[in-house]
Amino acid sequence: MTGSASAEAPVSSLGELLAAVDRDAERDRRTVWLTANEGFMSRTAASYLSSAFSNRYYGGPGDEDAVVTNPYTPFMSRGRPGMAGLVDAASAAAAEMLGAASVNVNCLSGINAMTSAILALSEPGDVVMSLPVSEGGHYATQHVVERCGRRWVPLPVDGRTGALRPAAVRGPCSPDVELVYLDSSFELSQLDVAGIRRFLGDRAALVYDASHTMGLIMGGMLPSPLALGADALCGNTHKTLPGPHRGLIAYRTAQVAERADAVIEGGLYSSNHLISLTALCVTLLEMHRWGRDYARQVVANANWLAGALAGLGWEVRENGDGRFTRTHQVHALSERLGPHRLLYVRFAASNIALGFDNCLGEGTFIRLGTQEVTRRGMKEAEMDELADLLVRAASGQDVSAAAAGLALRHDNAHYSFDLDPKWGAQQ
Repeated sequence: MTGSASAEAPVSSLGELLAAVDRDAERDRRTVWLTANEGFMSRTAASYLSSAFSNRYYGGPGDEDAVVTNPYTPFMSRGRPGMAGLVDAASAAAAEMLGAASVNVNCLSGINAMTSAILALSEPGDVVMSLPVSEGGHYATQHVVERCGRRWVPLPVDGRTGALRPAAVRGPCSPDVELVYLDSSFELSQLDVAGIRRFLGDRAALVYDASHTMGLIMGGMLPSPLALGADALCGNTHKTLPGPHRGLIAYRTAQVAERADAVIEGGLYSSNHLISLTALCVTLLEMHRWGRDYARQVVANANWLAGALAGLGWEVRENGDGRFTRTHQVHALSERLGPHRLLYVRFAASNIALGFDNCLGEGTFIRLGTQEVTRRGMKEAEMDELADLLVRAASGQDVSAAAAGLALRHDNAHYSFDLDPKWGAQQ
């Protein structure tokens, strides 16, 4: 094949390829993860990612073989009453934590949940509003909206404060807007859902993408957007909700659920991927039991880390209400520290993972997240240690051994069934 790698790599190279993958995994174990967009799953949840269910369809809740028919091909699939019981328990727990009438846990990713919500709650040709990337909106939203045959219009929300810009507060919104999708990826506080609902009036559907804050909402540190006027809440399940890479959608009313689920279940996925669905269900039950303690510590750690960095001379963005943040995120302005590419190289060489961005109009900043280090059991004392490592790494010092030691000392998932022997889970 011209211009491509050999179609058949030598079998003898497989061991080398897998050894390289293993080295990646070992490097990750020795890394302190301060990325705001990733989580740390428990071993109990992760153990199901290698189960025999990886080859199977769901097949429904029946305890006998179920015939599932679609317009093209009938097929047989075993009923799975055990799985159905787990899904029911986890869905009920998620609905309770989110204040939802019902929850759909069948979305396969955050983008799949976004696409499903847009397709389910709007029609081709409709106007859909969301945050522009410059105000912290997700990079994919406009693309998804337009590829779904809708017309995208920027929502006039201040990404720093989460509130509508003053010039926009004349509501109700233009009558041709059918859906507003709130998709901030850089939240230091929650978007003003109630104010946006007043701006829209009753005509347009309102969806809140809680990919970043799902676990904080479930843990009671942020109010549920459903209680503030959102019709649906969706997002991925692997950030502050420390589950596998999947998505979910929660609905404020049974009427919205019926409308949306008819579209989603009608063909926006085929297999609901049993192995990651099982892992998600375990994570939701862990959140139901320990989510409040976890979420409280995530936010406490974020403010402590921000304060420690400020005390060491870094310029840290403040939330505007006397705190640095009400979420898991810390934003440290970085242009005085040096070119961000050089900083990234220094952090990576020091076994510290984090991210940079330049939206929100104040120059490049480091976006830190405390959700993973919190789930690994770190608290305020470790935030002081992390602040010191960050400052030293940014200045060019090699702190890789200290960072690796910190990571390896915190290699278990707290707030999980792993550390609760009453559940018979892994230790």
